[in-house]
Amino acid sequence: MDTRSRLALIDDDRAWRETLAEYLEAKGFEVYPAESGRRGLDLVRAKDIRLAVIDFHLGEMDGLELLRRLQLARPAIVAFLTSSDEDPTLPARAFAEGARAFFSKTTAPAIFLQTLMQSLLAAESYFPLVIRRAIWLPIVASTRDPHRN
Repeated sequence: MDTRSRLALIDDDRAWRETLAEYLEAKGFEVYPAESGRRGLDLVRAKDIRLAVIDFHLGEMDGLELLRRLQLARPAIVAFLTSSDEDPTLPARAFAEGARAFFSKTTAPAIFLQTLMQSLLAAESYFPLVIRRAIWLPIVASTRDPHRN
């Protein structure tokens, strides 16, 4: 199987993790679920994973800290942050840590899948997106592009 289809799904909410994993596996992804940031980081290192979906609330470390660690371990990783929080600063903070997109957990699965597929096709591009309730909102504010100096 193409390593681009390997996906780490890192979320401490078992029901959400299992539901999303089942959906993505049905769409052809090889999903590696992890219940913690530490386990997710280990999976990414061990399985040559290039795509990660990370929840913001993880317990021993939050999703932003995990994004920082993933960028050090695998700089080319395509990482998305998800959350049910309504904090308007969270997407910009995620992009500053290297996330490619931010998803509200209320995002329609088809929109989520479309963004994952586009990210795989355009892995060399940098396009920060905020996905809230199936609406794409490009971030125009100053964000750090981790692929350009």
